Amino acid sequence: MERINLVDLGFNSLGMDEKRYFFITMDMVMKNLHNHNQMITSFMPQDIYYDPDTKLIYYNKVSSIDDRSADSKEDAIRDNIIGLSTLAFCSYLKTYDPKDGLLNNGVIATEFNKFGEIFNEDDKDYYRKVLVDCYNTKTMPVPLYYSETILEKAQQRNSADKSDNKILSFATEAGRLMTDKNQEAAFGTQFFLVSMVACTVLVSIGYIIYLLSIFS
Repeated sequence: MERINLVDLGFNSLGMDEKRYFFITMDMVMKNLHNHNQMITSFMPQDIYYDPDTKLIYYNKVSSIDDRSADSKEDAIRDNIIGLSTLAFCSYLKTYDPKDGLLNNGVIATEFNKFGEIFNEDDKDYYRKVLVDCYNTKTMPVPLYYSETILEKAQQRNSADKSDNKILSFATEAGRLMTDKNQEAAFGTQFFLVSMVACTVLVSIGYIIYLLSIFS
């Protein structure tokens, strides 16, 4: 089956758990791009592709981070964290149409409190830190990545609920597929293959599997 972008996928019609799985996976891919000095240059839904066969996410527009100074890489990572969180905010709005692109970050930061209930309760604090605090003051959230936040909250509770267990299982399966050498076929010159950076995913995936074994 061919890879399909989020617009054609009908992303906004998916349920909460399905969307959270997507964002955990997108976040893990983004983190590994950062680890390899790569950044995402577009979070528009039509520029993000999903492979139904492998359950992998592919960003269409990726470029090297200009790391001539420490600030440039930090700024690039900050912009990417805000970009993915902006897509999440838009996607959870019931009236959002992926064809319309993304809302303005300044508007989201100002109006966040009016729409905070659109998020899963475990996600609300992270997105507030990114879309309000990080946007306004450039203060990076801790943990930095959404997938790390999900793991940390599960660890703090000492037992993940069924919903998070399901989501983490999906993310684990996606990570396993990233290591499959059969996934290394090219998808056009503009696509950054996730499987090329699978080595760094293994640490995160191992930790997820460890948590699942504890909390199941």
